[in-house]
Amino acid sequence: MCADQYKVFAKYQGNHTTIQVELAVQNWYFGFLFVQIFLVVSISNTVTSIIEKVGKTPEMTPEILAQNIPKASNFFFSYLLIQAFGTSGGTLLQITGLALAALFKPFKTTARDKWKTAVSLNPMQWGTLFPIVTNLAVIMLVYSTIAPLILPWALILFCLFWVVYRYNLIFVLDPASDSGGLPFPKAINQLFTGIYVMEICCKCSVFNIFSGDIQLTGENSNWFIHDFEGRRG
Repeated sequence: MCADQYKVFAKYQGNHTTIQVELAVQNWYFGFLFVQIFLVVSISNTVTSIIEKVGKTPEMTPEILAQNIPKASNFFFSYLLIQAFGTSGGTLLQITGLALAALFKPFKTTARDKWKTAVSLNPMQWGTLFPIVTNLAVIMLVYSTIAPLILPWALILFCLFWVVYRYNLIFVLDPASDSGGLPFPKAINQLFTGIYVMEICCKCSVFNIFSGDIQLTGENSNWFIHDFEGRRG
């Protein structure tokens, strides 16, 4: 539903070709998935205290995020399993397309309509597919250091996705418009979101370990850096 709305907004924005619309949808839809699935779930357990802490000490926002992200690892284990088996199975079976074909079959009586139904394929929607896969890869990157047990499930997920979408691109879907490979580098750039969040969480976790119960201030940070440089020298 959101992807369809984004397509309408992209056309109003002035994107006329199909690939321009798909690229615009890819940007907006990835941002929506990243905020809605990753950030909201990661901090929703203690949202009241987080808002209060961020309001009092905005500079501690990365530390608050680093403390709450590991708590959501169990949810993302289940989420990856559902995506691996539920979404992959549904995409492979094409239940919705089968139901619609059976529903409209009595209304197609001419030979032209029957031939068009038999040979026409659904268009490939790159702007909807890439953000879903990219968001899953971002989740895997962030939790690969916080909860490494997520890596086997991510491997199963992407292996199933490779089998399912390879089959669909050959036999089920039709890449009607030539994308020129433009969605792929955009998805690679969006993966850096996961790398940046992972680095922030790892650094904040390390600082929490060294600081203990003491609030990490600029003075403590400078002491840690100078002490580390002194030991190196």
